[in-house]
Amino acid sequence: MADVKKQPFYLLRDAKGEKSVTVTITLLAFWIVSCAYIISVVETIGPLKIRPFDVAACSTFLMPCLSLYGFKKHTDSNVHIATTVANNKNVVIDTSKLQTGGE
Repeated sequence: MADVKKQPFYLLRDAKGEKSVTVTITLLAFWIVSCAYIISVVETIGPLKIRPFDVAACSTFLMPCLSLYGFKKHTDSNVHIATTVANNKNVVIDTSKLQTGGE
């Protein structure tokens, strides 16, 4: 029997119901940036001095995570299309009834 590694419990589930590292990383990055924005509203909390919100730093942190999530969704959709086409090898499409824009 093959040893199957169990995925960690802390991973969030994606739209298909599968545990996903990309969804977890993206949501975590979003909450970190959101908390940084909310905390930057005040200048100090007791003796702790808060830095102003740095849009460039937060964008540099957030954009790779959002890109990872977007490309993962794009790849999953292409795999689904390729699988559907591979499973429907015997489907014949009649293109004679399709309308063209130039005629």
